[in-house]
Amino acid sequence: MMQRLDKAALRPLLRTCRQADKCPVQMVPLLGRPARQYCPVQHQAALLPAARSPFVEDAIWEASGGATEYAHPRPDGLPAAALSVRRHCRRAMALGLAYAPEARELMQRFGEAQHAFEVADASEMSFGEVEMALADVSERPASVGEHAPPQHQVFGEHMEINETSGLVLERIFASDPTPPAVGDLLITHPISCVGQPGLDQSVILICEIDEVLGHVRGMAVNNPGRASVKEMLAASGEPSDELVLAGFDRALLDLQVGRGGDLSSGSLVEGLRWLHTLGDRVPGAVQVAPSMWLGGDFATLASQSEGISLATVRPLMGYAGWSQAQLAMELERGVWVRARATTPEAAIFFCMSDWQSSEAFARDLAPSLLWRAALQAAGCSSLAAFPRGPQADAGLKKLLENQYRSKAEETPDKSTSKLLGRVTQRGRNGWQGGGQTPA
Repeated sequence: MMQRLDKAALRPLLRTCRQADKCPVQMVPLLGRPARQYCPVQHQAALLPAARSPFVEDAIWEASGGATEYAHPRPDGLPAAALSVRRHCRRAMALGLAYAPEARELMQRFGEAQHAFEVADASEMSFGEVEMALADVSERPASVGEHAPPQHQVFGEHMEINETSGLVLERIFASDPTPPAVGDLLITHPISCVGQPGLDQSVILICEIDEVLGHVRGMAVNNPGRASVKEMLAASGEPSDELVLAGFDRALLDLQVGRGGDLSSGSLVEGLRWLHTLGDRVPGAVQVAPSMWLGGDFATLASQSEGISLATVRPLMGYAGWSQAQLAMELERGVWVRARATTPEAAIFFCMSDWQSSEAFARDLAPSLLWRAALQAAGCSSLAAFPRGPQADAGLKKLLENQYRSKAEETPDKSTSKLLGRVTQRGRNGWQGGGQTPA
């Protein structure tokens, strides 16, 4: 039987949980303890200190949708926070545990989440304001063709992400043990990469998995670049690159090259990847999603370039890379929302939406809107609505830095403490926990 003191501790905790369930977005920055932190130097996990009670970690894990660090709120309407706390309470009662200390620790965790949300909510760049800023910006007309992208107003106020539109992504939860596969989309959690601009607010398409070496590669499909193929060719100055691309249609060379990631290798031609909907027309192309292919024979592409619709081709440079163990750990922590396009409409919409607009401000804000649309399509409406902006980001960075610093001070293991110290320092320099290193 619970003591009176325990019941007194439970009541305010349940009130806090009910408030979080009414507004699930407040659960987004649930600053729970990272169960494991990947060390890119040692290529292994560094164990962090556990809470005073394992039941606290269980309750946090359940309330945050099965992720161990960054909360993934469950579908709207499911009272995950209150449900997990009630289940935790029953366990404590069954074992005859004094509940008050655990309840206070849980309330502190939920309080931190509430505070982080309030900091972000003060941002001048809320979701609604971004939508209003781009209300009149729409996708350029797509050319008619067998696999031409559908005519959607990607960045306008009439964008609808629902089952009727066909733009729904199959969500794969953080607790799902199924390993990543080619074609999976990794959508950045709103706060997991706040200090890492290269990955923040990204939609990454997994395009290659090397089971022998244990490497995974993906490319961001929503980050426009600042140079065309022709401009990059001029900057390269490699005769071999010029020879390969000499037969390309001028319109293809004028396409803006998207930033697929921070990692690259080889020459321009070797590093330039073409995402397209041309299928078997390009020999050697690899299918990576429904009606979506990657790469292929450049010479054949050059010979056919005059008959290719620009809406069916997208050049990308660079990639993101992980070891399989590192990516599995980041998915466990909730760094990414993993989803999959099961229809050609969804795959083409999220991987081929236009960024060739002449308006500079549209190119700057389009990645954020497509990122939010992907979260919405994956059923994470509260994540999609999470406010972001300069003020919000500054506050969130400070909260996360303080969290890692406090964990480093609490850690008795010197090696783990030093690791957390490096994580905090890298966070100041643009690298936050959950970052990626060359696989």
